[in-house]
Amino acid sequence: MKMDQLYRRFRGTVRFTAEGGHALRMPGLLAADGIPLYGVTPTELGFEAEIAAEYYRKAAKAARRTGTRIRLREKHGISFWLFRNRKRRGLFAGILAAVLVMAFLSRFLWVVRIDGTLEHYTEAQLREQLREYGLREGTLVSELDAASIEQSMMIANDDLAFIAVNLRGSTAEVIVRPRTRIEEEPGTGGQPANVVSLYDGVVRSIEVYSGTPQVKVGDTVCAGDLLIGAIVETTNGRSSVKQASGRVMIEHEEDLAVAVPLTEQMLLPTGEVRQVRSLEFCGLEIPLGPDPVGETRTETREHRLTAFGTPLPVVLIVREHSLLEEQEVTRTEAEAEALAEQQLAELEQTQLGQAEVLERVLTGTVDGNVFLLRGHYLVLEDAALERQFEVNQ
Repeated sequence: MKMDQLYRRFRGTVRFTAEGGHALRMPGLLAADGIPLYGVTPTELGFEAEIAAEYYRKAAKAARRTGTRIRLREKHGISFWLFRNRKRRGLFAGILAAVLVMAFLSRFLWVVRIDGTLEHYTEAQLREQLREYGLREGTLVSELDAASIEQSMMIANDDLAFIAVNLRGSTAEVIVRPRTRIEEEPGTGGQPANVVSLYDGVVRSIEVYSGTPQVKVGDTVCAGDLLIGAIVETTNGRSSVKQASGRVMIEHEEDLAVAVPLTEQMLLPTGEVRQVRSLEFCGLEIPLGPDPVGETRTETREHRLTAFGTPLPVVLIVREHSLLEEQEVTRTEAEAEALAEQQLAELEQTQLGQAEVLERVLTGTVDGNVFLLRGHYLVLEDAALERQFEVNQ
């Protein structure tokens, strides 16, 4: 809305019709006196227009000069509204109180927006960390030190490359950007080092990047044996000490095992789910119902309330509690074996994820109340380990 329109709304405007006589001369007479008309529309006997309330008397004089009849149709503006409600003291007291309350509340921080994500932190965890460093809803904006909050967050988070806390009125916008990590090349930083074996096994291939190989394909080695030496002979017969590096694939054996009880006590869902709501206002959580008694599995959802698209300093928290009950679980040998195979597969991903499995032999036995599943593996993987040493001058 333009300033002149806002001014007219505040001072008040009236809409009138002018008919008869020489009605079409009126706009010219008013324009000559510097009085503008707005929203002029023609009618059968004249026209209809809007004029500032303070100039309506002059419009009446111009109508008399032209022999025109004018009739007031509508009144608009704050001034007319105030006049109509001048006896409603409670209304004006409420408006004044609302203005004072809004002026008081505008001094506080009500909304914290986070732009960006970090790999190892959820938004809820970031908000909690920001609260620890003073950026919380309900805090006086004048007491917030954005630079100190940024510095504390940078020190506490290695994954954080950039953070900016921008305060705008009662809203804080936090911009976070993750650090892009460049994986370092394996090695000891250029220091003299030998390459030794991580496992007992048989050498199947060897690639030397730097240093002198001490084994060949088909050799049997033990963990800790020297694979690539750091001492290298030069063409002139002298020797120098290098950082040995390379890739030595060794075939070796691994054993893994998991145990699954045939009978055990477990907490299982009863099928009953209870929702508990609470409101968070300025960092203070107000429960709207009691939490269920006993063991539960809980999922939490948060929803910030808004008014006409504007975020409010109120968060609705909904917690879904799935009730759990301790029950005795009995498995058949086949069921225990299937569960054990699933657990063993997960263990293989953790322990043998980088290795090539050449042979896999599983053995299942029942030992009392437990089903034992053992896995014997023949694997092929890089067993090169750089071990640094000091050189005496």
